[in-house]
Amino acid sequence: MGEELFLKPNRERLFVIFLVAVAFCGASVWMLPHEPQLAPFLIVCCAAGALIALVAMLPGAMWLRIGNEGFQTRAFFYTKKLIRWKDIAKFEIYTYRGNKMLGWRWKWEYTGHQSSRAINGAMGFPDGTISNLYGRPEGLWSELEGRRERAS
Repeated sequence: MGEELFLKPNRERLFVIFLVAVAFCGASVWMLPHEPQLAPFLIVCCAAGALIALVAMLPGAMWLRIGNEGFQTRAFFYTKKLIRWKDIAKFEIYTYRGNKMLGWRWKWEYTGHQSSRAINGAMGFPDGTISNLYGRPEGLWSELEGRRERAS
């Protein structure tokens, strides 16, 4: 069918997220004398965001593997279960708060993830999503949808 693809997240984008979080952390420290109740909360939140971006940049922390049987992701050193092409009805590009992402819908006969499917469906979200850190959603859509169609 096709060879296995192994995608890593865009490190430049993660670095920009890290720098923005550090800048907001610095601004929050500057706010400390003026807003003693709010500033510590902002410092903690921004520092957490910077730490998350830093960890995501570590080698092996995040990846997307696309193979003949399906695809698999790894986020923050946790590898998720293989998602098989035969269980997916379709891939679609979704926009949430101005941010495009690739999502999928499970086939009706697929019995897994019932509670998350119900919650996501009630809120108008896809059954699952793939981070846009791996490239433009349009490019990922054509690759994943093409492999799904060839597998069915």
